[in-house]
Amino acid sequence: MDSEGRERWGVAAVTALIAVALAFVVFRLGERASASVELSDPHVWVEHAVDGELLQINGTTGDISARVPVAQPGDEYVAMPHGGGAVVLNRTSQSVTFVDDVTAKLGPAIPLELPQPAADLDVFGSADKRADAVVIGDDRLITVDPATEVLTPIVVADGVGQSILDPQGRLLELDPSSTVINVLDRDGLKELRRLSEPVAGAESQRHLAVSGDATYLLDPARLSVSELGTDGTLFPATCLTSRARGSLVAGSSLTSPDSVGRIVVHDPERGVLSVSEPRTGACYDIDLDSSSSSFGPPVVVDDTAYLPNYGRGRIELVDLARRRPGENLPFASVRGRAFELEVFENVVWANEPLGPFAAIVSPSGIVPIAKADSVVRSGVLADDADGDGDSAAGAGAEQATGLVAIGSSGAPVAAAAGSDDGSVDGPGGGGSPSDTGPTDTSTEPIDSDVLGVTLDRDGDARDTQGLAASFR
Repeated sequence: MDSEGRERWGVAAVTALIAVALAFVVFRLGERASASVELSDPHVWVEHAVDGELLQINGTTGDISARVPVAQPGDEYVAMPHGGGAVVLNRTSQSVTFVDDVTAKLGPAIPLELPQPAADLDVFGSADKRADAVVIGDDRLITVDPATEVLTPIVVADGVGQSILDPQGRLLELDPSSTVINVLDRDGLKELRRLSEPVAGAESQRHLAVSGDATYLLDPARLSVSELGTDGTLFPATCLTSRARGSLVAGSSLTSPDSVGRIVVHDPERGVLSVSEPRTGACYDIDLDSSSSSFGPPVVVDDTAYLPNYGRGRIELVDLARRRPGENLPFASVRGRAFELEVFENVVWANEPLGPFAAIVSPSGIVPIAKADSVVRSGVLADDADGDGDSAAGAGAEQATGLVAIGSSGAPVAAAAGSDDGSVDGPGGGGSPSDTGPTDTSTEPIDSDVLGVTLDRDGDARDTQGLAASFR
């Protein structure tokens, strides 16, 4: 890396460290904090939708330092860091609330005042607690002032396209036609860069991604990846090896100025991960052993890509330095149900909002963190036809991996199987965990010692009586 690149990376790294300090250092430790917790320990926020809670987890010890009731059980909501606290978007009630960084108390619900209910809402927080949060809707952006609770809607006539936060903390939007990149400032949404017309009939649209200290414009139809300057300048393009379909795109989180920044595009239908290294000029494809077409957006830290395989309830790792698939780690309690992968302070966190665990994920494996008070150890279900320790819950249904959570009320929740349409009992259709197969009805309390759990990488739940984990 040349001196100019190192200087730019160094400035970005200092800025990022300041942002991390603002976003994740919380000065109230909470009722359940460990005595060994330090005030400087980083914290992350994860959803526990079974009980309608937002959990503040110490990133060093794994302790739950606060449980904040933010919604009714069963509500659909998402939380993002905002200052040292969080902003919570409740898609069910169509409202937004802020969690205070000092007291960890929930503020008042602020109705979004939409002309009609919207299903596809998202939210962005800020490293600065005084800055506005931004709610993303189908046809509008809504800035929310945490101090005054004032909403400012910005209606976008042609609809809102892909939105990201760039390394400077600005919200960028690529309009639905993929011809204009806009930036949000105090005066509204402003044009940053006008683009050429997309290739006619292209299967994949352009996409924005952040890698390290830079933002990139990906154009699969033209097999190109171009760095986007803060003033809208597009720098000379780097190659992309294939016209990957879909929008499962990710940039890299980098831990040092010598780390290689990458843009990855996952094409589950073809079982290929296309990789571009803009600053080295390299591009290549990695063939994957994917057993499911149901994947979520990947994340990348340094030389490892993490692919959430919803269909198998697993996290597939890809070694980008060696250009080959890596470990295949079991995570989700229910196969076929979406879970989240996020990067906080260059650490990958997994969370299943309706499941009993969050987890820290690395190339070395998974360290689960219990969100529920206890779990039921269930036996292998009778219809484990493939012998992998998982169970089939019926055609078209979500499939169990043998975990049943016990909520704070003591009642079983997040049953081990279920379908979204209610045709199979379980978390999607209601019903009892016992409906899914033979179950040991005894429960085992969980505390911070669950950090000693190491998941069985082979996912062989038979060795652990239905739990893909061994409690040490």
